Amino acid sequence: MPASRRAFLAGSGLLAASGVGVWQRRRIVRYPELEAMREAADHPVPSFEAGVPVADAHLEAAHDRTAERIEEFHATVADEHNRSSIADIGERHDAESPSELESATRAERREALDSYRSSVRSAAGIFARERFEDRELDRTDAAERVETERAALAAVERSYRGESLTDAVVANGQVDERHLEASYRIDSAENRDLQDGLEFSWSWRDLVTADVHRRDAERHARGVDGDDYEERLDAALENALEAVEESVDGVDWGHEDAERNYAAFMIVGAGPFGGRHSDVSARESRAEGGYLASGLQLAVYHHVHYERLDALAEIPDSGEWAAVGWTVDADALPERKRAAVAAIEEALEAHDDPLVRWLLASPADTLEQADDRLGRQIDGANDADDEQWQRSINEYYARCLEAETFATQVPTSVEALLE
Repeated sequence: MPASRRAFLAGSGLLAASGVGVWQRRRIVRYPELEAMREAADHPVPSFEAGVPVADAHLEAAHDRTAERIEEFHATVADEHNRSSIADIGERHDAESPSELESATRAERREALDSYRSSVRSAAGIFARERFEDRELDRTDAAERVETERAALAAVERSYRGESLTDAVVANGQVDERHLEASYRIDSAENRDLQDGLEFSWSWRDLVTADVHRRDAERHARGVDGDDYEERLDAALENALEAVEESVDGVDWGHEDAERNYAAFMIVGAGPFGGRHSDVSARESRAEGGYLASGLQLAVYHHVHYERLDALAEIPDSGEWAAVGWTVDADALPERKRAAVAAIEEALEAHDDPLVRWLLASPADTLEQADDRLGRQIDGANDADDEQWQRSINEYYARCLEAETFATQVPTSVEALLE
């Protein structure tokens, strides 16, 4: 709502009637803005499958293996509290049956594997701490387990096959990520001092989890077929790394009214990878480790990110919005949301490509998160002060523009880096 209209309503006495408190007055004054915000948040985000599928046999094997390990840990511990805790983990795991995921999306099935790994990791930590404190396991056992897991991981054969070049990137990217995670867990376990039961439990659960990641990598690999693209991926990754560096060098981080623009606020991450693998150096570390598919996925993601930043340069750094008086009218939100959705839909329609779809999952997720956040702000319309309220409008506008610019750039980057 324009400031003049808000001031008129507040100053005219229309909102000051008996029994109308400050919270109710806020909602009345903000009603037109609320309508625009609801319209934007209610506009549906495209739903589509992206990333690698998880076969029924993979889910079933992972679920059964997790149940077996949890039962082994439960049967071995003696402390009643520990037995009860592991039993609770087992009950929650039993409720996550693969039979409940028959109609689940690819993302939901991958999330189920994450949950299975989390369950066995938790149970392993409880088991290991008790066994260390009872002197049934010690540093020697951990060192031997490190060597066992490292040897098992080294024996995993990795190839880069696919139905097309981009299919090889996406299909083998998940294999790479599971292999990389297993390697990280083994290194973490080896590098701890193991001075007490807590540190020992951390290392032991890392080693148990490394085994699970390795098995998931092997099962994902069994579902990959087609031509061998290793040489082409190697060359494409080298070129992509150079292209990303050029993109970074070309970004203008300044703003005419503020010290920096919004692009400087946006720290590049790993998108769908997330977590500790989200720093920029992860591109080079994957290349050095021979993880060609996930390295290329990450390089293309970063290229998309940096190439679209010029389109965000007119927005000041979010930390300076109040200082420079940068505001967005709520009436602009529905159109901004529709433009972001259209950008995703147009890219999907024009490019039936697994890597394009994998990348487009990121702006779709950005919109879903923005909708959730705006929804909470709408529900709390009575509570937010004027500065918080305006910031929520600004943030939603910026997030929709983030999604739109990312989606628009995806096909261009894929074509440029994997031609």
